[in-house]
Amino acid sequence: MLSDPKSHRIERFGDRLDWCVKHLQPNTPVAIGSRAYLWECIQHELGPACPGLKTWRRSTGPKDDYAVPDVFIRGILHIYPEVTLEALTAPKFSGFEAYALEISAAHERWNNATMYVARKRDVLAALGKHYHKNVDEEPDFPLIAKKGWLLRHPVLLTEDSPLPKFVTHFKEEDPPRLDGLNVDYVFIKSRFVPRDHQPRNIDGYRLLDVNATRSGLDLTFGSTTYPRYINSCEAAAAELADYALRCSATVAPDMLSLRGPPERVFDLKRRSAFVGVNCLLMLKNYSTGGRSNETTTGRHKFVLQVRGEEVLEAQNTIAVVPSGGHEPLAVGFGDDREATIWRTVVREFCEELFNKEEATKLRSYGEEFLSLPEIRPLVDIFFRTSKFARVYLLGVGLDPVTTKPEILVAIVVDWMSVIKKITLKVEQNYEGKVHLVDLSYKNLLREANAERVEKSLNPAARACLLQAAKHYELLMGES
Repeated sequence: MLSDPKSHRIERFGDRLDWCVKHLQPNTPVAIGSRAYLWECIQHELGPACPGLKTWRRSTGPKDDYAVPDVFIRGILHIYPEVTLEALTAPKFSGFEAYALEISAAHERWNNATMYVARKRDVLAALGKHYHKNVDEEPDFPLIAKKGWLLRHPVLLTEDSPLPKFVTHFKEEDPPRLDGLNVDYVFIKSRFVPRDHQPRNIDGYRLLDVNATRSGLDLTFGSTTYPRYINSCEAAAAELADYALRCSATVAPDMLSLRGPPERVFDLKRRSAFVGVNCLLMLKNYSTGGRSNETTTGRHKFVLQVRGEEVLEAQNTIAVVPSGGHEPLAVGFGDDREATIWRTVVREFCEELFNKEEATKLRSYGEEFLSLPEIRPLVDIFFRTSKFARVYLLGVGLDPVTTKPEILVAIVVDWMSVIKKITLKVEQNYEGKVHLVDLSYKNLLREANAERVEKSLNPAARACLLQAAKHYELLMGES
């Protein structure tokens, strides 16, 4: 960043920076907690163009008789993208105060909406279904869907399943910002999760088209990034929550600007429709033991996860597990095979249930995830050599809160056969506590329809339970 000889006479410039440090989300890898650390960030940002500490202290000191170099202004605008040039350089402090009051009100509004999404998702799910009721072709289902999106017969997915279509040339537009904000919604959302779980700028597959066929679903994917998804779909959830807070939690609005008219929910090209993959894990003859009690007959189980408030998505809900985003690990979408749902299912299965998430971070450039030494034995035992685990596609729908596409999957595991080969147990991870429930047709319906006081069942989880109950005999090999 090059220095500009122009400077600014600014009243109480240091007080303005203190306000920014206290109230704004910085565009830095770590939080800025003091003016002293802000100075370190300015030095890093400006490099050789940065004036010395003496100039910084005089610019930010209690006296207003020293002009602030323009290079400092440019550096601060980069670190705090929410502050405007006009507010930061307004000659009188009253000009900055007017901005501060306006942005503080916007922050409070969208902070409250974000917390409402995290704590009242069941209320918003009902409101979202009602908003789209005239175009929703599955009104009694938890997700918004068209006829044919919920499969009449589960489709077995394998490593050799045909690759879905992947459109590389689709141009994605920047989503509009929420009312009153000068930054993308991802800056607001980031405040509600720990630093080590901040949203990363990772690639993801977005859904562009769904066609129901006799053999299943033809899915067409494009590319997006995770921040774009938050700025699009999670922002739409915040807008719905804001309406519930300001107007009504029971009467659907006539129009929400980010969603547009209800029929637009099926126009997947108008938002960053990053795909979620939700897997109901069905364990046949489950046992907590290993090879030592291999003759013990276990009970059939299915797995639910109670999610906390520190996660980015579906906070404070009960979800199926494993679940996660449909995303490639190859740089620049460089491995066409990663567009298949099967590979995301297997990756999430290893990461979430056997605590192998660190393997993703440790892999070398160009090294395939499923071939990692920590991962391959699991993949071979469950899905390849012995095929003790089967992956079934159940359908797809749109989350009524975020409008995010949710792919529904069942993983059926012959657990007793697996533990005769290797010692295993289902492990916990940071996203939530895992609970095993006795697996039966009745219990699937009971969990899907149970009234809950504290944490609601995530709509995609409920959808998986209902679809699994519908196809219970086929999935369990009893038909």
